[in-house]
Amino acid sequence: MPDDILIDVKQASYSYGGQAAVCGLDLQLRRGRVTGLLGSNGAGKSTTLRLLSGNLLADEGSVHIAGLDAARHTRRIRRHIGYLPEVPPLYPDLRVAEALDHAARLQGLRGAALRQAVARAIERCRLGDVRRRLIGRLSKGYRQRTGIAQAIIHDPAVILLDEPSSGLDPLQNIALRELIRELGSDHAVLLSSHILADIEAACDEALIMHDGRIVHHQKIGAGEGYTAGFAGPPPLQDLASLPGVTGVEAVDERRAHLACPEAAQADMLTALIRASAANGWPLTELLPARSGLEQVFVRQLSQRDTGPEPHPC
Repeated sequence: MPDDILIDVKQASYSYGGQAAVCGLDLQLRRGRVTGLLGSNGAGKSTTLRLLSGNLLADEGSVHIAGLDAARHTRRIRRHIGYLPEVPPLYPDLRVAEALDHAARLQGLRGAALRQAVARAIERCRLGDVRRRLIGRLSKGYRQRTGIAQAIIHDPAVILLDEPSSGLDPLQNIALRELIRELGSDHAVLLSSHILADIEAACDEALIMHDGRIVHHQKIGAGEGYTAGFAGPPPLQDLASLPGVTGVEAVDERRAHLACPEAAQADMLTALIRASAANGWPLTELLPARSGLEQVFVRQLSQRDTGPEPHPC
């Protein structure tokens, strides 16, 4: 497995009392990327994060964290993971620095290493102004930052965030997104949310989850351009030869992302429409790449809500 793949999940399933919460999950998280896990309430997002954090063990399939089998090395994998659940585990009667000191000790840090870890977490999460404040008196935004600081105190390779923006005001949310982007520069980050704007603003790629399954994978901001859908998909090399196209990547069996500089988009769109008519590639959708996530999300969920029942795990 390549060194940059820090989480590798194959056909993992988990059920509560016979009811499948996660079914046939395939997932890889890479260092240096922020991956968004998007889905409506009850889609299986929180259960997925608990499987990845080692708090739950898959009924079927495999979960590997930093090359370690989660079923065999439960304690060891937790050294590589920072996990912020939807309700952060904070002690309201502790001061911020005290809580981080306690979290570092739980991770086995002592002496100079502990002091350095606390200082680094306070700096990264911009908690310097409130380090001596009681957590119970902090704003919701600072409490979320303190929860993230606890999760990263031991400098884990993987950071798992479950609905971290819940209840934040717009300014707090913007600051949190910036922090998540920064963390993604040298960690593998999985951000679970049902808020489309959070995923688009903070993530490099998005996974859409529905009924315990990953039903769609889409890169975010893969380059200026468009996502095109076809009834009869053309060869990718034919799309790549269109005027102005600087790159083509398959999104799924019937859709492709066409990267194209803004200045060349008009010519590219004209050439694409003419080629689709001339070569029998009927266009079914054509969306600006960056603004298409909402439409994709709605379409994916509506198709499945009105379609046949999914196969059981």
